[in-house]
Amino acid sequence: MKTKQAVNVALGVIGRNGMSGVVCEATSLPTALKVAGLGNLTHDTLDRVAAELRRQGLLEISKRDKKHLLLQLSVKGIHRLQRSEIGAVTIPEPTLWDKKWRMVTYDIPATYSIKRRLFTTELRRLGFAMVRESVWFHPHPCFDQLDELVRYCGIVPYVTFAEISRLDKTTLEKLKRHYPEI
Repeated sequence: MKTKQAVNVALGVIGRNGMSGVVCEATSLPTALKVAGLGNLTHDTLDRVAAELRRQGLLEISKRDKKHLLLQLSVKGIHRLQRSEIGAVTIPEPTLWDKKWRMVTYDIPATYSIKRRLFTTELRRLGFAMVRESVWFHPHPCFDQLDELVRYCGIVPYVTFAEISRLDKTTLEKLKRHYPEI
């Protein structure tokens, strides 16, 4: 397992226990990570993960007593965990197409250009096709995934979703180029 992936797994293990953190019977961070649920990683990988968590400031570590460490996600760690969870979002492809298109359109202010860039990058990753500026389409049900993405990006008031059963020929031709199987 690569270090970046292992760091995300470690954040997930610690984050699953809520913001209250994890108390581990351990005297070092690598040992605490092993006790917390990463026992399947090698000692070398645990050392690298512990070093990265410290270097990037993703954890707050405090000693409870001589034998116990308290591991909590820092604000930066919470953001990293959320980003990795968004990156894991996918849109399942049903066996039969319901002949409906899902449209996403947005008007995000220029002051949120970083959020807009993240949003469009994720739309592309999820398989959406842009037919006009700020107008994207997908052939499969995806509103739950879009809700999660829009909330993560913090752009809820600027985005609209719609389910469409009929399109004009020009738009349909553009979409057929992007989705030849439909």
